[in-house]
Amino acid sequence: RCDAFDIEEGAKVFDLSARRLSTAASRLLCGVLKFNTSLESVSLVGCGFDAEGAKALEVALSVNTSITALDLSANKIHQSSDGTEALTRAVAVNKRLERITLDGPGSELSFKELRTSTHLNLANRRLRLLSGAVVGAVAGSNLSLTDVNLENNELGPGGTQAVTMGLSQRPVLKTLNVSDCGLAGSKSWEQLTERSARSTGKED
Repeated sequence: RCDAFDIEEGAKVFDLSARRLSTAASRLLCGVLKFNTSLESVSLVGCGFDAEGAKALEVALSVNTSITALDLSANKIHQSSDGTEALTRAVAVNKRLERITLDGPGSELSFKELRTSTHLNLANRRLRLLSGAVVGAVAGSNLSLTDVNLENNELGPGGTQAVTMGLSQRPVLKTLNVSDCGLAGSKSWEQLTERSARSTGKED
């Protein structure tokens, strides 16, 4: 127990949503989560996690084997490349996590789906930059993936680039749909599909 949070012994759910944490408090929390063996669902919505918090969380998730669901919506992790990279490293390595939410209701990502699907449909999920980075990092190791649909999300150029970079080494990837994802019109979409086709060695 500390002034910022209290995790009951044996608790399976921990919700600290909208409780603003200092950098020191977020590090302390991650230190507790690192060795906690009972929590399964953790919600840290709007807690002020930034790059430093993401780095501490990366360490925690490298050890924790009980957490299966994590909600980090409305934080500041995406505001720096260090924070984004720390989170993507964490989720790519942790095989216990089943679900993560980064952009509010409706944006939940399933790690089983990312790692095993042949046809990955993530259209209309309100996914933004950080979610795009996670999709690229995790689905990038899926050797069976042939089609990805990210139509009508809020990825923007940064999130779209994160996805395409993560998936660029997939030799069997046939289609990658990022239309209506905040790119600069149809011309950008056409150029993106051309680059994707070249990187996978396939042409439409």
